[in-house]
Amino acid sequence: MDEPKRRVYSPGDPRLWELHDRVAAVMAQHPDLGYLGFGLEAPSNLEDFVVQVAYSIDYLEDVQLRKGRSSYQLKHGAEQACETYVSNGALIVAAFIRGLPVKRDANPIVRFRTQNATIGGKT
Repeated sequence: MDEPKRRVYSPGDPRLWELHDRVAAVMAQHPDLGYLGFGLEAPSNLEDFVVQVAYSIDYLEDVQLRKGRSSYQLKHGAEQACETYVSNGALIVAAFIRGLPVKRDANPIVRFRTQNATIGGKT
């Protein structure tokens, strides 16, 4: 069986124009959410950040999410699956866009408050 083809994104990709607005809305709702997570610096290059969010959303479509997993753990899974760097902040923004229940810790990461499930709706 053939493996699904991985999507490839790049800054300025027209497929990301709408996502750019959604990322900006999440960042406006959470002004202390930065490139590496909560309480850290804002992304210096929003176009590259939006690309990372796109890869994170793709990853979250298929991942099996266990209760208590951290954004930092999932960020590493996204990097392996997408074969590119993904920041913790981009993974958190993707989780907000996907409507995932998150719990902020006292540090830059978040934990997910969900029962064990495939969150993208795929089995």
